Amino acid sequence: MKTKLPFLNPEFLKSRIIWSINLRWIAVVITAFSVFIARYLLEFTIPYKAILIILTSMIILNFIYTISFKRSREYSVENELKIIFAHIIIDLVLLTLLIHYSGGMENPFYLFYFFHLLIASILFPPFISFLTTTLIFILFAGLVLLEAKGILAHYTLYEVKCYTNMKNISVLLTAFGSGIFITSYIMSTFISSYRKIKVQIDKKNQELEQKNIENTKFFNFASHELKSPIIAIKSTLDAIIASFEKQIPEQIISLIKRSSDRSGQLLSMITELLDISRKQINAGNDDIHQFNINDIINQVIQHADSVIQSKHLDVTIKLDENIPDISEIKYDYIQILTNLIFNAAYYSMENGKLTIISKLDEKKTGYNISITDTGIGIAKDDQIKIFTEFYRAENAKKEVKFGTGLGLSLVKQLIESKNGEINVVSELDKGSTFTIYFHLLNKNKEQKAKEEKLK
Repeated sequence: MKTKLPFLNPEFLKSRIIWSINLRWIAVVITAFSVFIARYLLEFTIPYKAILIILTSMIILNFIYTISFKRSREYSVENELKIIFAHIIIDLVLLTLLIHYSGGMENPFYLFYFFHLLIASILFPPFISFLTTTLIFILFAGLVLLEAKGILAHYTLYEVKCYTNMKNISVLLTAFGSGIFITSYIMSTFISSYRKIKVQIDKKNQELEQKNIENTKFFNFASHELKSPIIAIKSTLDAIIASFEKQIPEQIISLIKRSSDRSGQLLSMITELLDISRKQINAGNDDIHQFNINDIINQVIQHADSVIQSKHLDVTIKLDENIPDISEIKYDYIQILTNLIFNAAYYSMENGKLTIISKLDEKKTGYNISITDTGIGIAKDDQIKIFTEFYRAENAKKEVKFGTGLGLSLVKQLIESKNGEINVVSELDKGSTFTIYFHLLNKNKEQKAKEEKLK
């Protein structure tokens, strides 16, 4: 049963199968309740034993559906559709038997055929939908005609024997047949139109994604080209300061230093923008290396030494040696820790404290990294917003004039891409603690999947 259904996926169909299994349990309860009402309150004379056998069959079949579904490990659109179609066919046969033993055409429960008709029209292409509709009509019409001819026994609900009146049968079957076929046509036409629109939308989305990648590549190229001359300018200014600081008037040296600082700030912004564009272009295609997270922490702290020294910070580092090596995209972890540690240093008060701790959890299934500073802190209302692109809190803008507001957004994206978590606890003018948690077991599974993909 090969179908082109752009809006369906295995997960959606799995949820529909679970839904249909639960719906059958509800149907069993309703049928059992109806049998009780018919027998003890309405006192209908119908073969309750046969109905109970059908009801028991429904229960057994639904148990089989449930167990086989839970044991199944591989899902695909075609397989799930085949399972659903098989369920519909079996349900239609059982429904027909129930109607037969509970009054035939006299029983308005034949309207339940419409439920299966709607499901088939939504999930399947028009051909399968009309095939299901035809089967419904054949089952019900065959039942009514066989009872009318006396080939099948008729179990009367009412005193009036309308089941042998051919005029009544003709009107009933005409109304029923036209109703189900018109419903099937309307639903199939609607769903077919939707599928065509969905194909067009998907095509446009792919074009937009491709265009976005091209724009990102251009932006990446332009940013990289800007980066080189800024590095040259900053290097030249720093060389002038280092070589001629004592020979040049203090006022001019001050201007040169400010120019060097500004070019450094601009360089930092361009680097952040390049990191984001690189991540968008190379998503999932970065090189994987084996490393220890504690080594990355030490490496980043060394790079931040100039900022730490300029603020006269008291740094405390506690690293858990039991944290095992991991195989991951190393550059991602460098970006995460560089952003968080440099932020902690930049926004710390003079002579403040900076504490960095890594710790393996008790179950050894993951580890925490916490970075605590005694800085300006983050207002409660800003603590969620700081992970939004281009957002900077007001007190952060006053403390550090430069910044794009992209750093923490990138950090959160990278952490969540690794099924990690990041939390912040902060109080204004007292400091902040950023805590990251990574799952070791999940990493190993992801790594195996990535290695298999590369093979």
